[in-house]
Parts: sequence; C-alpha cells; structure tokens
Amino acid sequence: MTSASSTAAMENSSPNDDAGLKFADVGINLTDSTYQGFYNHHSTPSHPPDLPAVINRAASVGVRKFMVTGSDLSQSLQAIDLARQYPGQCYATVGVHPCSARAFEEYEGGGEALLAELERVARAGIEEGTVVAFGEFGLDFDRLGYCDRETQEKWFAKQLEVAAQ
Repeated sequence: MTSASSTAAMENSSPNDDAGLKFADVGINLTDSTYQGFYNHHSTPSHPPDLPAVINRAASVGVRKFMVTGSDLSQSLQAIDLARQYPGQCYATVGVHPCSARAFEEYEGGGEALLAELERVARAGIEEGTVVAFGEFGLDFDRLGYCDRETQEKWFAKQLEVAAQ
C-alpha cells in the first residue's frame, strides 16, 4: 500500500535540500522505549529521552531519511507522530510484525477489526504524506515463541491483501 506520491515524497524531499539523499534507514524502530530511556520494559529510566539527539547524530553523518517501522497499531500511530514531528525526514510504516500477530486475535472486535483499522490509518497517512508503506509484516519462524506459525501465516496473507491494494 504505497502510493506513487508517498514514495516520491520520501525520495524527493530532504531536510537539507542541497545535500541530496545520501543514506536512508528503511527499518528503524524509533518508537522503541529505549529512545525514551527505558530498557527491557523497566519502569525506571536508564537515561533521559534521547530521540532528538539520535536523529540529529544520524543526520550529521548523512542519514537523510528514516522509515520508522510500525510493528503493531500503537507503534504505527507513534511512527506517524514522529513523521509529523520530523516532516521530510521521518516517514512511517503501518502494520503488525509477525511476532506480534497474536494482536489480531486479541484485538477488541476481532482480527478483522484490527485489519480494518490498520488500513484506515495507512490510507489516512498516505493522504497526509506521513506513511510510505504497509509493514512491518511477514513471517518469522525463527521466533515462534512469540507467535505460532498458523497465526503468522493467516495474518500475513490478510495484511498482504491490504498492502496490495
């Protein structure tokens, strides 16, 4: 579910137009609590939030674009917020990572309701220019402890159908 205009936005805009595109990180998990100072889900921060510093350091060495990965609905919404905070620099993906595919089964209203919400969020973000892809989704059979194979396969196929639209 990328659009020509959303992909072109990522390719053609730059926080420093005269520098051009040098590097793009296409799978960065900037929504992780680590950037807010929290590690391993501890409730006590290990350091002050440092997300702006991380983005600035990366930009200072030539990273001009960040595709912020949405691994579930909540992180997808956070990724869109980051894209709004850093226009022309951060872009979002919307989707559910295979290790989190149980979220479909646990979502209030059921998996189809979550899929519909992901599609709605993705389409709105594409319109707004903050979303450039549907993902992160796929199959991750190396970590079946997080989610069984059958659930991953079922929701991979359904997310792929949405992405292909």
